[in-house]
Amino acid sequence: GGRPAPLLDNPSVALCVVLMIMNAVQFLVSSGGVIASKLIGQECKGSQINVFIMVTGMESMLAGCFFMYLAFIEQENDRKWACFAAISGVVVVIQVLSTIWGAEEVVREFLNKSCNDASDALRYAIVCTVNFAILSTCTALSVKL
Repeated sequence: GGRPAPLLDNPSVALCVVLMIMNAVQFLVSSGGVIASKLIGQECKGSQINVFIMVTGMESMLAGCFFMYLAFIEQENDRKWACFAAISGVVVVIQVLSTIWGAEEVVREFLNKSCNDASDALRYAIVCTVNFAILSTCTALSVKL
């Protein structure tokens, strides 16, 4: 009865590294979008495009750190692995919601044409939206695996 729970090996170190790298790429794209829009002075007035780009950068930085942490864990008990899986599930939900938000913003700006003077910012938003769709799919698959 009083024995400690057995430690289980990390089932997916390589997958954690892949997710960490994908989140790092997303962070670089988001950072590039923020820097470019500030340097060139491209901001979609009355739009959330630039906010979306900044938020995706912050989200990907946090998710990347989480997956880096997971990649360095060799063994843990089943409760901890269940907790990590739940956190990964929350990451998926947040990424899916961000993808939907980004898609809504991009479609709105295409229809309203209010970002005509900020086409680079709009392109960065499209890339961030597509990246987040891919990220959320890969993260969801990792939780399932």
